[in-house]
Amino acid sequence: KVWPSGSCTGYLSNDLLTWGGIELEGQTFSQITNASGMGVAFVVGKFDGILGLAFNEIAVCDYPYVMDCVPTPFSRMISNGLVDEGKFAFYLGGLQPCFPECMDGYAGELTLGGTDPDHYVGELNYVPLTSASYWQIEIDSFAVDGTDFSTADSRQAIVDSGTSMLVGPTAAIADIATALGAHEISATGEYVVGCNADLPTIDITIGGIEYSIDANNLVLPDGPICILLMLGMDLHPEGIDWILGDVFMRQYYTVFDYENEQIGFATATNSSSSKA
Repeated sequence: KVWPSGSCTGYLSNDLLTWGGIELEGQTFSQITNASGMGVAFVVGKFDGILGLAFNEIAVCDYPYVMDCVPTPFSRMISNGLVDEGKFAFYLGGLQPCFPECMDGYAGELTLGGTDPDHYVGELNYVPLTSASYWQIEIDSFAVDGTDFSTADSRQAIVDSGTSMLVGPTAAIADIATALGAHEISATGEYVVGCNADLPTIDITIGGIEYSIDANNLVLPDGPICILLMLGMDLHPEGIDWILGDVFMRQYYTVFDYENEQIGFATATNSSSSKA
């Protein structure tokens, strides 16, 4: 099995998957015997596994890798008629202002087979996928104070609940960090900034609509300093330039429309802009 984070080995098994009260019989899944190639996050992480929500195309197994070898749970829920609509949606609760004493954050919600209007305000704005592999879309710009840090050939983004930060090309993130007054920790590649710094918003334009990320969602307190929740990573050879992770999804309710191959965004009810 291969993930963007690395590779692991194991074997395939089959069992009953019960998920959100829905029973999915005969689901094939991987039992991992060696995850050493996945990095330290998978050693210290407080989770038991990964339930992928992207498309069947990137469900790979064997070596050399065989693509589309295991139908994913949500695709099977659709084909088996177990959900009302072929879409799922994330509402991510806000971060609690007491890191690291309480790292769990506030309650969120994953809705299977539809959306939950209680968790967003306004209209859902949909944008088509550029690739039905990961949940990949094209952005128009990635800007700070009116300066666009994307380029014409670096505007492919994936929306990913499994990524905590905003991720972009290494050089672009370095320039953005400089614009925000952040400083790099060379040993980790992370950036830090004073918790009292007056940070501008990050403005991401998608489908002609501007989505602003507030300063309180861009940093995570760590003692007297704050970690900037942005990371440089050069994924362009994989056809990806940016990852809009939890930093983005926490502020914008996100609908993954599997059947129509599109993603919808609306302001989440925990967002400061929803309370304005």
